[in-house]
Amino acid sequence: MPASVVVVSTPEHRAERLAKLNLKEEHFRNAIIAGENARSICTGNHPALYRGMKAWGEGTRTLRDETARSGYVADETAGFATALNRDLGIAIVIAAGDAATGVDRDSLTPQTKYRKGPLTVAAVECNKFQLELFPGLVDVPEDDPINGRTTWFLMTYRDPSSRAIRAELSLPAAMTEDARVTGWIERIILEPIPVDELPTLPASEAPPIDVPVERLPDGTS
Repeated sequence: MPASVVVVSTPEHRAERLAKLNLKEEHFRNAIIAGENARSICTGNHPALYRGMKAWGEGTRTLRDETARSGYVADETAGFATALNRDLGIAIVIAAGDAATGVDRDSLTPQTKYRKGPLTVAAVECNKFQLELFPGLVDVPEDDPINGRTTWFLMTYRDPSSRAIRAELSLPAAMTEDARVTGWIERIILEPIPVDELPTLPASEAPPIDVPVERLPDGTS
């Protein structure tokens, strides 16, 4: 991890930093739990993509609900689903991270689990432009719909070994050649959430299928 990255990990410093963003850790905890609860009701018969989308969708909804009283609103600018505080110029998006997510260790740098599209690329470049980390190297047009804001990532990773969900709220500034977010300006490491505290449903446990049979007008079924 580059020395310039700011890492906030202690409870007191975390609370202080989040307060400056009009946020509390419970906002993210509740959003993560809502997403995992949504995932847990899926079975082995649900498409894998659906399980991830359901968790992301419910997590995003809950994040918006949780932060509404802190000045954040639902925003879909350019099709990018975020919770946005217009006064602070801060947008938050939920994304899955890799095994380095939520780990405060100099030798590890987290990155998003999946490749991202042009909206994420534009948001990361806008972050660099806003913070003037690379003056003259990033050109964000004035009429760009995300111009004037910084976009933070709420990244989560479910660790099978520790049986906990690790998470962090981090501000990205770089991407890999295969379009994964990997460089960070600041990382706020959140408290892990034990998986055992979440309701679980085995993925192979499909609910019984009840197909109603109605008799047709001609007496057949």
